[in-house]
Amino acid sequence: MIPYTLYRAKRKTIAIYVKNGAVTVKAPMHTDIKIIEAFLINKHEWIEKKLRDLHAREVAYADVLSGKSFLYFGKRLRLTPTDRKSFALGDDVLFVPATYYGNDGVLLNDVVASMLKRLYKRQATVYLSARMREISAAIQLPYTKFSLTSAKTKWGSCDSRGHIRLNWHLMLLPKAWIDYVIVHELVHTIEHNHSSAFWQQVARFYPSYKEVIACLKKVGILIELYL
Repeated sequence: MIPYTLYRAKRKTIAIYVKNGAVTVKAPMHTDIKIIEAFLINKHEWIEKKLRDLHAREVAYADVLSGKSFLYFGKRLRLTPTDRKSFALGDDVLFVPATYYGNDGVLLNDVVASMLKRLYKRQATVYLSARMREISAAIQLPYTKFSLTSAKTKWGSCDSRGHIRLNWHLMLLPKAWIDYVIVHELVHTIEHNHSSAFWQQVARFYPSYKEVIACLKKVGILIELYL
């Protein structure tokens, strides 16, 4: 039996979540433990695959997760120690205050995470807002408002009023992937669910969307960096 953490709640079904190498099960309040474990056994192959995929992603981004590399528009930046008191971006380089540099990488802690978050958010405010305006005008899908978010599970969202929120972590990803997320949310201003009509519109404006979706699934591990 795969080790797991069980949470009981007022719900009708059993659900399994695999995150950060751990398995969590949520079940209705009075569900017999034998039923829960039988459900786990039935989903054993699915859980194992999720754990393998997660491990592969952790290996692929081990340098980023450990602070030895940093991503900007999908590229790994060259780290350069500096006498500056704060982090700064240059051409393919991240200037790192000497205080926080060691062992060929950045010494990650809460202070550093906060500084990096501010840096990425400043870049996101400028780039994402401009790119939103450009794409919105190009595909003629207006929105009412734009803001940044630090959501832990979503790259973007759009509410019924046309308010689009984009995750500042998008700045870690290639520009083409960012464009897809923006198109996705703009289409939600006219199609408020993921119906076939929605995906037809997405395909109209971004034909290779399926390829990007597959890529985004592989980098979900990055969405909680520097929080």
